[in-house]
Amino acid sequence: MLILAAHTTTHELGIALTREENLIQELVLKPGKEHLENISGAIQEVLTIANLEPGSLNGLAVAVGPGSFSGIRVGMSVFKGLSLALGLKICGVSTLEILAWQALETGDLGVPVIEAGRGQVYSGLFRKSPDGIETIQSPRLVNKSELSEFIARFETSGVSICGVQELIEDILEKGEVFLKPVLGPSPYACGVLAEKRLNLGLSDDIHQLAPLYVRRSDAEVKKETIRVC
Repeated sequence: MLILAAHTTTHELGIALTREENLIQELVLKPGKEHLENISGAIQEVLTIANLEPGSLNGLAVAVGPGSFSGIRVGMSVFKGLSLALGLKICGVSTLEILAWQALETGDLGVPVIEAGRGQVYSGLFRKSPDGIETIQSPRLVNKSELSEFIARFETSGVSICGVQELIEDILEKGEVFLKPVLGPSPYACGVLAEKRLNLGLSDDIHQLAPLYVRRSDAEVKKETIRVC
């Protein structure tokens, strides 16, 4: 099954082609490039290098967050459009699941973290299995200062914290838990997780597929405040 996957939930834009859980082609643009302006060109570049046409695709995968609100919207909008235009099934994959899949070994428990600003991280508890990622604790906002306490609630040993190295080392002392650094959310991992679901006959309705923001946007909070006043 040939999958076109994208992650746009961080400052980096990533596009990948996967087949049978193998990486066919991957392109990750470094921070500083606008996702909206570059995503279409990145998709075309990956397909061209792989010498493939859009009609060769069997499915689509897109990271749904949490992360950058605008980045999430760009990726989801473009890939929903591709799903409609090409008649392809689509799977939305949590960015936290992607990080856990990259960092963990089968059977391991992990707490992936993504910078959320305001002294907080997006996090949760996940277990890696041959079939994908199992959610033990749903995604939520956690104060960085309380992350150790958050992990301790699960009363289990061997939990790893997964994420960009600078972030995880900033949050916890190395001796407190196992640290599993990654470079960033991988579009390849997104494609692998989506393919596992598609092989099981699972996919998302594009009309129901929604961003996983976890936190409300500043615009939503401001609008609610104005309405109350």
